[in-house]
Amino acid sequence: MSKLRRGELPKVQLLKKLDKTVNSEEPSGLELVDLRDFESHDLCLEGMGAMNFSYNGEFVYMALSDRSSEKLLDVVCSPENLNIPKEKRFVFTAVLPRFSGESKRCVGEDVVHHTNLIGWCGKGICAWGLNFLRFPSEEKKEAFFEHLEATYKKIINLSAEEIRAFAGNACEIALSSEEEERHVLCISNEALNSLHHRNYQILEEWYGRENIFVFYAETLERRSGTSISSLISCPVTHGEVLPVPGEVTALEVAHVDEKVIANLLNR
Repeated sequence: MSKLRRGELPKVQLLKKLDKTVNSEEPSGLELVDLRDFESHDLCLEGMGAMNFSYNGEFVYMALSDRSSEKLLDVVCSPENLNIPKEKRFVFTAVLPRFSGESKRCVGEDVVHHTNLIGWCGKGICAWGLNFLRFPSEEKKEAFFEHLEATYKKIINLSAEEIRAFAGNACEIALSSEEEERHVLCISNEALNSLHHRNYQILEEWYGRENIFVFYAETLERRSGTSISSLISCPVTHGEVLPVPGEVTALEVAHVDEKVIANLLNR
């Protein structure tokens, strides 16, 4: 969590139940990676805000800031955890131009704290503020762009105006039934309306109008500086096969009441 919100994780309702399940003699299939000790060293990784995964969990993307840490990313992606090798991790700094008053003259750059504000990834399609990503070397920059071209059929380049309207905070959700696999895009009305015609056209042609779910999020965006992706808890599936409908979730295995968690998060 950010420094102002660390320590809020509900220990009794969530962590103790997870610990009990993981340490139980009866195998649960759950593995818990505890990163809390890193907070004492001012290192944190703010969950899905700090990292974007490809749809199948093969690749991970992270924008560096005071809310993310490459050292923690190494822990999460180590062979004993997610097993994502370094060549499939893309780390950069995301920025947006800063303008002065009424003159609208660019006077510098501001760091974007969360990766999921600068772009998103779906199956075969992604959107990034490509002009606002800063890499530690030209070699790493070239590797990132070569990766995008090899992995995604459609690449949307978001402008600064689109990013400020939270077009980078959309998210794709995979829906699975016995008959088919369906991918839908969740996006705020402000973000959708901000898209340049060409970018909107790409989304509509790719998903179909019926698979673009538009939500009102103006109050959230204005007061919290985030949008739709922060409201949706999406599991990351590692591999090509989606969970079977009705399959037991991790929360159910740990006997955690989802209603309790929802109430805590809404406080």
